[in-house]
Amino acid sequence: MPIQNVGTLLENLVVTEAAVALLRLCHESAPFEFVNSFAMPSLTPWCTHAQNAGFDPATLERVRSASESPAEGATYPMLLRASLRFAADLGPNAALLVAGASLKTGVPCRMWLNDIRDGHYGDAIPLLEEIDALANAIYGVEQGATRTFSLCVSEANYPDSIIELAKVLDDWHPRGGARLGS
Repeated sequence: MPIQNVGTLLENLVVTEAAVALLRLCHESAPFEFVNSFAMPSLTPWCTHAQNAGFDPATLERVRSASESPAEGATYPMLLRASLRFAADLGPNAALLVAGASLKTGVPCRMWLNDIRDGHYGDAIPLLEEIDALANAIYGVEQGATRTFSLCVSEANYPDSIIELAKVLDDWHPRGGARLGS
């Protein structure tokens, strides 16, 4: 449930722009790795908040209807705009934005996403398992780009999730070019 407040804006902006910067360090033999706990569903309804100044429905509509800039590349505004054009009433989680950035840059990506069944946001697991297909539907693949995407979705509770994450990271080969955790 992306809350229409500055916290959601800042969290997604920082994660997305950090991923974009780190994607530049990665390539086919050194993929980008993203790990995210409390991942929440990929797209969920926007939830109004008393402190939504600057990130209200009118702002989201301005982002959605803004004209494209060919030189924009994989940026938070471009990725959010594409998501809003796909479903104006739904907001993306950080993993979906990172998957979009990976698609737009053509860099291979591995993800480990953790949430629990029947958690605060409902059952996120089925939507997380479909994040690659959803990212393709929203962001598309750049013409001529080759990309590989590997996904591990965990429903393990803490602290078992940390043990599972350690095993997954140990199994990922070749070694990643950069890793971002959220």
